[in-house]
Amino acid sequence: MLVLDLGGKKLQWKGPALLTLIALSAFLGILFVLVEAYWTEEPVFPIRLMLHQDVLTSYLIAGLQIGAQTGVSPLSFPSSQSGHVLSAIPLQGHVHCPTLFSSL
Repeated sequence: MLVLDLGGKKLQWKGPALLTLIALSAFLGILFVLVEAYWTEEPVFPIRLMLHQDVLTSYLIAGLQIGAQTGVSPLSFPSSQSGHVLSAIPLQGHVHCPTLFSSL
């Protein structure tokens, strides 16, 4: 997520900082899977769970829902120059706030 946020805006896509961040993320992800699968006695996230279709499906659906809400959130909460959230909300008109009311 950090790579997608910084890439092209604050850092060049082919710049050394972003490529280092991508390589470090891949290395740490692979290291996490290997440690969880082969080294720990009581893993935080048992990798064998991902072999079950029910578990994989529920994680996939939850991940897609979180991704969709993350993508919609910047559109739902307009930014303001003053930095105060309430000053960005218009007094008249419709304001769509899915993340505020999704858990009600």
